[in-house]
Amino acid sequence: MSPAVAGRSALHPTSISAGMALVLLGAIPASATDLNAAVQASSAQLRRAWAADPGTASLPFPQVVLLPPGVVASGACSPGAPARKPAPRALACVARNQVLLQHGLMATAFNDYNTPAVTYWIAVGLAEIIQPKDTALSPAAANLQANCLAGVLLGAGSRQPSAPNADTVVQAAGRAYGDGVNAAVGTTEQRAYAVLSGYGGTPSGCSTAEMAALARGVVPEPAKLATLAEGLRANSNLASAYRSQCQPVGKKPCPRTTASTLGSSQSTGP
Repeated sequence: MSPAVAGRSALHPTSISAGMALVLLGAIPASATDLNAAVQASSAQLRRAWAADPGTASLPFPQVVLLPPGVVASGACSPGAPARKPAPRALACVARNQVLLQHGLMATAFNDYNTPAVTYWIAVGLAEIIQPKDTALSPAAANLQANCLAGVLLGAGSRQPSAPNADTVVQAAGRAYGDGVNAAVGTTEQRAYAVLSGYGGTPSGCSTAEMAALARGVVPEPAKLATLAEGLRANSNLASAYRSQCQPVGKKPCPRTTASTLGSSQSTGP
């Protein structure tokens, strides 16, 4: 049996091993049905955002695969590959143009933040596929860049009726990992700031230099970074840290695009 796939009626025959189980909507608990529906809705929204961005419009939209419980995403992408640490809820399988969703971890995120968390994680997986590969970023800065590009895709779809609330997405980004893995993924406030930058809520873009600086805590608006940190620690509404309206800055339009946030020296591509 095969995993559930968003956006295609069937998997490519070489995409997933034959031993995986198909997630059938009529044969699983209601909570799993809700998660599968959230994956489908989030994928559809992000597909529209992908098609609207000049940097991704010509690229095939990746398959979004909700793996069956117990299947490790890294092994599904590359059999025998070691599990990535910390374990991501969404893994970009670049060679197969897929975003693999780790079922148990995704279910936890869905229980915590509902559909916006699912949308956020799929957006991060999509961002990792288009993320420039010719850069020498630290693990933390690379993850922050993926979060920033995810914010671009989320911001492009923010006018859709079903788009997730930006505040909830920023909360989900900040709490995506525990504090013990900051060296690999960035701090809570750095991830929130990165996503917010993709939305257009800061003067920062997603370029290699800007994300490397963010990983060091150097940003154009340090007060906003501090406010995000305080709000995330207090589990409070983050609206005071930013305005949801995108602000045009220099050559960065509203909504942001992948090309405008990366700068002219970098380009997207699988």
